[in-house]
Amino acid sequence: MPNHFHLFAEQTTDEFSISMFISSLLNSYVKSVNKKYVRSGTLFESKTKSKQIDEEAYVKWVIKYILENPVQAGLAESISDWEFSNAKDLLSLRDGTLTDINYVKSFFQSKEIMIEFLTDKKVKTSYEF
Repeated sequence: MPNHFHLFAEQTTDEFSISMFISSLLNSYVKSVNKKYVRSGTLFESKTKSKQIDEEAYVKWVIKYILENPVQAGLAESISDWEFSNAKDLLSLRDGTLTDINYVKSFFQSKEIMIEFLTDKKVKTSYEF
């Protein structure tokens, strides 16, 4: 997305929170961009938003929402058209290593059902996340 990004991550330890990770990541990114382009100030329009997911049934809907975001914004025809997501990995169109595909598959009865759910344009998500 030209003006924002989505990151879906599972916290597996209490040692270093996801909030602290994102804060450190974005601060480092802003500092390096500012240094490279000899500028100062913020790069992002608004503050970081986060949402804790407590219900497992909600996970697949969040994944679908994230993948459909570029389609809803008119930047892609389908989720597999957006090069900057893991959709191609989940749909077995690319062999990426960033996404834990087995974790995502664990929320579905099979890989085929996962692919059908993620690509079915009739199955709508609420864009209020």
